[in-house]
Amino acid sequence: MTLPFTDLNHVLTTTRSVRLRLDYDRPVPLDLVGECLQLAVQAPTGGGAEDWRWLVVGDPALKAELATLYHAAYRTHVHEPLHSAAGTGNDLVRGRLGGVDADGTVSARTARILAGAEHLAQHIGRAPYLVIPCATRPDPATGGPGTNSALYGSLYPAIWQFNLALRARGLGTVITTLHLHHAAAVAALLGIPDGAVQITHAACRVHPRHRLQGRRPPTRAQRQLPRPVGNPVALPGQARRPTHRRGAPMTGAVITDIDEVLTTTRAVRHRLDFDRPVGRAVVEECLRLAQQAPMGSNLEDWRIVAVDDPALRRKLSTLYTEIWHATVARPLADGEAATTTRLSPGVRADPQAQARQQRVLAAVKHLVDHLAQVPVLVVLCSTKPVPQRPVGGTASGYYGSIFPFAWSFQLALRSRGLGSVLATALAHRATRVREVLGLPDDWRPVTLVPVAYTRGLDFRPAARADLADVAFWNGPTEPAGSATR
Repeated sequence: MTLPFTDLNHVLTTTRSVRLRLDYDRPVPLDLVGECLQLAVQAPTGGGAEDWRWLVVGDPALKAELATLYHAAYRTHVHEPLHSAAGTGNDLVRGRLGGVDADGTVSARTARILAGAEHLAQHIGRAPYLVIPCATRPDPATGGPGTNSALYGSLYPAIWQFNLALRARGLGTVITTLHLHHAAAVAALLGIPDGAVQITHAACRVHPRHRLQGRRPPTRAQRQLPRPVGNPVALPGQARRPTHRRGAPMTGAVITDIDEVLTTTRAVRHRLDFDRPVGRAVVEECLRLAQQAPMGSNLEDWRIVAVDDPALRRKLSTLYTEIWHATVARPLADGEAATTTRLSPGVRADPQAQARQQRVLAAVKHLVDHLAQVPVLVVLCSTKPVPQRPVGGTASGYYGSIFPFAWSFQLALRSRGLGSVLATALAHRATRVREVLGLPDDWRPVTLVPVAYTRGLDFRPAARADLADVAFWNGPTEPAGSATR
């Protein structure tokens, strides 16, 4: 099809969480959803495992039941606590939204967010499609923040890529996690197997109008941000509104076509150029673009520390090497069951899968050995409290507010000839990372993104499983794929 928008910069800066401006009456072609799913699964996934499953619900009866569950969750966890007498539930909702006074009075910004949430809760069943991404990897209940980051870091880039692909084709979406309060009921309704972890819920519909604007980042004084600490290159509040015009090429961009960038942004380790310097200007430009990604309640509760100081990079490298030995090398050598099942090439079903996993481990080891040589190491942090439960609405919302930012950043880097990779293992030593960089206690490291120019630009789309193996209509018994063949 002819895309309404083909420029990556425009798509990155105007893909919004759309609730009020959606056309519920215009049908969405099946092949369009399938095409966007094909693009979504080009995003990197931890260990190349492709341990995602996508349920696309278009059946009116199923959508109606999902809408009932969603509305019940909205009433219980948003509307009623916000309008009840002061109490724990009220405090939780206020902390999540911001801009809510002790007497329940909300700011104009929060009122707009609540109006959109109310509208979505009332009309979500009218969306042509409801998409529920799931993870098939084990529940990370005992793994800690590093394991949680790995789970969500393997899913959210693909989820955000799905949103971007839809936006490029004139459709609107919103990522919402409220239905996870009724995850068991949703699983029973759709026949989701017990081992699958529901991650989020995306409603996709056509925009009544395509034109959407980027957000204007507030000033540092408005945000009352602390002064930079450690070795930061850019922080929210320093950025200006992007000045790129619709359809205009990005500054320094070498690849601007949206679908090419979506299908060729890889997790790069072996092909990082350690000898070519990376200027601060290009990193800051990509961070400004990433700031346009939606986040929970529009709070911008991320903090970014970009490290180009050689001494700090060496300290982070030493720490990352410790993590590698503690969580990968030593457990594999000892035959630890969970790690062996997840990472060892020897347990793969066929020789091709074994060879692929061997390449993944070799690439990760290469990055571990050379991390100090990477010109810029970007640490992405969240100021939200780390969720107590690793799965569910709170956890998915926590990680869903940082990984779309991370993936937008990586896509912007790719368009400028730079490579990157999500190194989520850093979260295993979050306290040590804060000590090395001198970060405040409420800056919680979620992932590391090494950044360097790549040796060559000739990255190709990844070999992925057939769409019918990972995406399904209305439940796990009707494989997708026929609409896009």
